[in-house]
Amino acid sequence: EAVPDDISNVLFAAEVLVGEEKFRDAIKVLSDQDGIFKNAHGFLIYAHALFKSGESKLALQNVADGLAKFKYNIPLLKAYSSYEQYLGLKDIDFMNGIYNPLNNQNDAIFMNLYHAMHKDFDQAASALKSYENEERKNVTYWYTLAQTYIQLGDTGSALKTIKQAYTLPFVTYKELTYILETLQRLGDLNEEESFLSDNLKNFPRSEKLHLRLADIFITQGKAKEALALLRENNFSSLQGKRKLAEASFRSGNIEESMRLLEQNYQQFDNDATLIDLAQAFIVTGDSESAKSVVATFNTSNSASAKSHAYEGTLSSGAEAIKAYKAAIAIDANHLLALNNLADELTKLGRYEEALPFSEKAVSLAPNNEIVLETLQQIQDRL
Repeated sequence: EAVPDDISNVLFAAEVLVGEEKFRDAIKVLSDQDGIFKNAHGFLIYAHALFKSGESKLALQNVADGLAKFKYNIPLLKAYSSYEQYLGLKDIDFMNGIYNPLNNQNDAIFMNLYHAMHKDFDQAASALKSYENEERKNVTYWYTLAQTYIQLGDTGSALKTIKQAYTLPFVTYKELTYILETLQRLGDLNEEESFLSDNLKNFPRSEKLHLRLADIFITQGKAKEALALLRENNFSSLQGKRKLAEASFRSGNIEESMRLLEQNYQQFDNDATLIDLAQAFIVTGDSESAKSVVATFNTSNSASAKSHAYEGTLSSGAEAIKAYKAAIAIDANHLLALNNLADELTKLGRYEEALPFSEKAVSLAPNNEIVLETLQQIQDRL
């Protein structure tokens, strides 16, 4: 069939051909079109078709041509680096011809990304540090350099670097999340708490930031501070209401927290609020109520593989087996149900019946020590 002249339609036609693994046809479609290489996406599709056709050097050259025209296109940079690594190359002279990290912050960042894609994090850090215009360095610059230090295992320098971004005006919410992501990777809860506490006023309606701070408070044993924060904001979402109930429970307000958990369960009627409520019953010593509420839920249309599997953990023997099988009937790859079902059957001496469930669990999680131990126990008894 004739290929449309419009470039967007040409690209779509080429993508369809690539999806059908007709790589030579895709190459022909793209090669015959004037102006296709004015489009960055065209370079990527063409290079992919060339690579899949065994023309890896031509694919690399095509992406290089694309970078020369669209030097700040990350997919092109990733493709170029990927083809270089496949060919065992790293043409730093070519990259130096495109990027000037000494005088341009964006160039420094992209040169950093290029080296990082090659797992050369020392050079990645050097590329960023070569840019010396302190007044123009922004959050993205400090974030990228901090992430590079993390890759190098230098967490001290990473923390010192990301702190450089603290004094900059936060223009966007995204820039703030860059800093939080770095602090979370560093595992520095004290620093993250301090930073969030100082900056929440700039984003008073951000539920995500408030819930993150509440999480930090709870993790650090400051449940009452989390509770005060959540009460003040009174979020109406499922996540907000669940976190409020948790903070209340951990603050020792058992009666209030049970009321909140009951309300959440009635309002949202899902396995998350069910398990929250059931676990609270168990912690307060009322395991029978936990079993009852879970069993009732599992007779409703809201029942899920997760809720059936959870019922299994509250039971043993025939009851547990029934619950785990119900979970697997909904989700054949539910790891906990598969492993626990195999374990329950093993306890009853039904080794041959247990074996396929255990083998399925291991196929899903081959490095999980618990499922491997279950399979070993079965094999030892067969």
